[in-house]
Amino acid sequence: MDHAISQDPSTEDARWRLVLDRLPSGDFVYAVTTTGVYCRPGCSSRTPRRANVRFFDTGRAAEAGAAAPTTGASSIRAWQPWPRPAA
Repeated sequence: MDHAISQDPSTEDARWRLVLDRLPSGDFVYAVTTTGVYCRPGCSSRTPRRANVRFFDTGRAAEAGAAAPTTGASSIRAWQPWPRPAA
């Protein structure tokens, strides 16, 4: 199993809600299988069909899954999730 891809449905549902609401999130990127691009949830691109979306924990993981950053979003190419504060 590729640990960089979210497989937890509740996480995927929550992530999809962020994409629909266009809320910025530093926790993941999403890739659209029909276009081969990925972006963060706050992206202003057209909302894709849910069936065509895969979620990744990092931009590098999305690229390993054959996706490229959206036009103008090359700054997320090496993007990693925000560091978590120590509990």
